[in-house]
This record gives sequence, C-alpha cells and structure tokens, in this order.
Amino acid sequence: MPFRTLSSIAACFFALPSLASEAINHEAIVAEALRPASSWNFPVEDAAALSKKHVVYLAANLQNSGILSVAEGLKEAVSKLDWSLEIIDARGDQSKIEEALDRIARLAPDGLVLGGFNATDHLGPLNVISGEGTKIIGWHASAYPGQIHGTPVFNNITTNPLQVAQVATSYAIVATNRRAGAVIFTDSRFEIALEKSNEMARIIYLCATCQLLEVVDVRLDQTSEVMPDVVSRLQDTYGDLWNVSLGINDLYFDGAFLPLSLSEDRAIGDLVNVSAGDGSASAYQRIESDLFQSATVPEPLNFQGWQLAYELNRKMQGLNTQLFVAPTKLVTKVNSKEDGGVDWRFDPSNGYRALFSDSWVAK
Repeated sequence: MPFRTLSSIAACFFALPSLASEAINHEAIVAEALRPASSWNFPVEDAAALSKKHVVYLAANLQNSGILSVAEGLKEAVSKLDWSLEIIDARGDQSKIEEALDRIARLAPDGLVLGGFNATDHLGPLNVISGEGTKIIGWHASAYPGQIHGTPVFNNITTNPLQVAQVATSYAIVATNRRAGAVIFTDSRFEIALEKSNEMARIIYLCATCQLLEVVDVRLDQTSEVMPDVVSRLQDTYGDLWNVSLGINDLYFDGAFLPLSLSEDRAIGDLVNVSAGDGSASAYQRIESDLFQSATVPEPLNFQGWQLAYELNRKMQGLNTQLFVAPTKLVTKVNSKEDGGVDWRFDPSNGYRALFSDSWVAK
C-alpha cells in the first residue's frame, strides 16, 4: 500500500515534554504569525565578496517547489557575487544523491549546498568532500537550524519546525472553535517532517475538545497519485468528524484538491486544510480562492537562497556563522497579498536583497 497510518506517532508525541499545565494562547500565536515580514530584524555583517568561487547545489528533488525556490534564490545571490553555480537534481533517488556526492568529491568545489535531504544519511561522502576543503551548508538537511553536529555541515538553514507546527495547528484550532477533528499528513523519510507532525499531534492532543483522528504517512513525491485514494478512505472512515487536515507540506493539498472538489460529501469551507510548509504558488491560489486550503506557513525560500550564499561567503573567509532563523509566517486569505503574495509566493518585503548585496561590497 503506497501510504500507511503511523500509529507510532502517538508514542512519539506522548514522550515529548508535556505542556498540559500551560495554557496555549492559540489566538495570540496566530495574530503574531500574521504580522508582515517588514518587521523582521535580522543581522547582516559586512564581508567583502570573494571572487570566482564555484558552488554546487545538490537538490533532493527539484519537483519539490520549496527545493526549487531555494535554488532560484541561491542563483540570484551567486550571480550578485559573481560566482558560478552548478545545480544537480537527484530526482528523489537516494542512489543518485550518492552518485552525485562521489562526483562532487572529485570536483572539490568551494561550496556545497545540500538541498532537502538528511545530511546524516550520507556522512561518509560528506566527510570526504569536507576533507577536500569544500564548505558544506544545508537547507532542510536536518530538522533544526544551525550546525548539524557529527557532520561537516556548518549550518542548516530552515525555520524552526516546532514553531511552524505550532502556528499551523493553532490556526486550525482557532478556525474550528476548538473542535478540530484532525488528520495529519507526514513523510517519515525526513526528520524535519516527523518533527512537525509529532508536534502537531501533540498540540491537538492537548486541546481537550479536539480529536486526533489519524496520522497518515505519504511520500511527498507520490502525493498526486496517492492522495485521491487517501481522501476517499478518510471520508468513508470519519465522515464529518474529519474537519481539519494538517500537512507538513502544501503538496498534500495539491493531491487532495481534485478528489475534494469532486466529492459530493464535502462542501467548500467545511474542511480546514493547513500546511506547515512550504508556501507554493498553488497553495496561495487555493487560499485566495477559498478552494480547500485555508492557510499555509511558508518559508521565505528565495530569502533562504540568499542566506545560503551569505553564510558560504563568510565561512570561506573564516568568519562566524550568523545563525539567523526567519520568524514563522502565517498566510491566510486576509494577508495573502502581502510580502510577495501578489506573485503567489512568500518573499519578505524587508529589503534583504539590498542588505545582502551591500554587505558584499568592499568598504
């Protein structure tokens, strides 16, 4: 069967530190996450651009819009630095990642970006590459931002998965007046996905008037073919009890859109679908049109591409890592036109391109 229910999730989140004694102010969490990104305060320190560096971006799968958007941001930034960039697409195949890493070891580029796969799964070749002098940074190469300990990855760019999960779940709880009957979609191949889904499950459990119906494990690269059957089964099993879907990525709602639209059992508006990443163009369109997606918690993907280049330039000069983590942003129909939303993406209106570019000019 191409999907499975994760009964083990329950054991995972029950083992996490309990917040049962704390009152979670879901309304305040949602209000804070709706604020425009122009209010961000992120540090940018001058470090003149090094010349003629070569960087490789190894993408787990460029069909994932998040991984692709980061590549586009990195390409912008590298062009500003006057560096060269090679993009390799593993197309969701772990063996192709291994093959690419072997080739990268022989190439010995100045920098390597791991795009959307677990660094710890490829420790051997990464150590070899690092030994050749290549600086290695990750995007979603682990669940949490910062250095990935036990690996040569000096920094991992991502938002905080627990905060992302909290914002998505709080929105669903508020939207259903604390009567959420939730199904959670995750991809157990990825550490960051499980961190998000575990946290979402835990928060639903702590809501006394909410119910966690099921956690469903569906590979992100199989959502288009698998989700129609999943939607049909969930509707048959839970009926109107199922009023919330929480996904670790917008791809689940790409796959669910057609079967939900064709269903005679589902009216637009009676199912609150919320994604805890990444903020795809199709998600924005569904949210703006009220078509089976209510909200997304996007990442500033283009910004993070620039951040990767900024950190690499600093690391190549022996400077400290900045470790900036972008604040968590919630996008609903109310604010979907802000911060790049007119182009159906989350692109912070805080002048980051100019700030990063200016930091690379020799003073």
